Amino acid sequence: MNAQEPLLHLPAASPTEEIGVANWRGLSAMPKKRELYSKETYFRESWRDARQCLGALAVPQLQRTALLVLKPDAFFGRRAEAAIDFFRERRFVPIAWTEFRYTRCTMREDWRYQLNQLSTDRLELNERLLTCADSTLVLFHDGDREPALPAAVRMQALKGNSLPELHQPHQLRSVLHSTNRLFKFVHTADEPADIVRELGVLFDSALRLELYRMMGAGQSDGSEALQSHLHAKYAQFPEHALGLQQSLALLKQASAAGGPRARRLAVALERYATDGLPPGRFLCLDAFEAELDAAGLALPFLDTLVLATHFIHHSYPLEFAVMRGDGHDGWLSGEGRMAAPGEPCLLEQESRP
Repeated sequence: MNAQEPLLHLPAASPTEEIGVANWRGLSAMPKKRELYSKETYFRESWRDARQCLGALAVPQLQRTALLVLKPDAFFGRRAEAAIDFFRERRFVPIAWTEFRYTRCTMREDWRYQLNQLSTDRLELNERLLTCADSTLVLFHDGDREPALPAAVRMQALKGNSLPELHQPHQLRSVLHSTNRLFKFVHTADEPADIVRELGVLFDSALRLELYRMMGAGQSDGSEALQSHLHAKYAQFPEHALGLQQSLALLKQASAAGGPRARRLAVALERYATDGLPPGRFLCLDAFEAELDAAGLALPFLDTLVLATHFIHHSYPLEFAVMRGDGHDGWLSGEGRMAAPGEPCLLEQESRP
């Protein structure tokens, strides 16, 4: 045997294919995101699985895919089916879904580049809500014949802002009557790159490969089966209005059977709900719960969350976030490039730092 002849005839790969953005620049229009994700383990492992399943069509396939998470409050508040209907009416076809439960760590890793903007009280409320029950992750194919934006970017714009005062009537969060910053019912991936990363955070390689295979297997409409699944899942969750007035009424009712301290607390919270707290002042979550305990008011889990989220400090200025923006403006301005449907390329020709 020739000394230069390889012992095994296996495909060769360059180590540099694992890092950088040369073969996935079409997944994000945000330079900061491309810089961060190119070196990140969650993204790189999941992108490896995407390429294994989807090959040269990985970028165009992911550009036509959107990811939606129905969080526990979507089931407590009976909003899950309405959210699916909203997107189906806008030509999003559900093609795959799976159940999962956020943990303390996956919650923080999924929003690693944004959560540092939140107060520690808000982090605590997020964790309690997201880890209390299973969420449902749904993958959609965008049925637009000639999409101008990736499916994830289009879905994100239709979902609406996280701030209730910025909701538009045509957006999902307005349709679902999301009235505060904790109970928002759904999460969507901002860009195709975020689909890859989130699958890397939430699932092991075996489940990721299954989901990527389903992405590439065609766009059979799973709407009927998904709606049946969601409707059946409602039975696992006691229905709750998730509204401030209902929780205040329950607090008032409970305080009537308590002592003076309980009644003073109920009156104070009712006044804060009407007039607001003094400028620049918020309730501290620990102190609020200690006061409930001292007053002998054992409220149900969800009602405590409802009351707390209306009175705590939620977040600091946007500059605190490691990565700001959702990429929408970048796609509109041409920073992102859409692949033609079925285009067999990885957009290497477009690569740049």
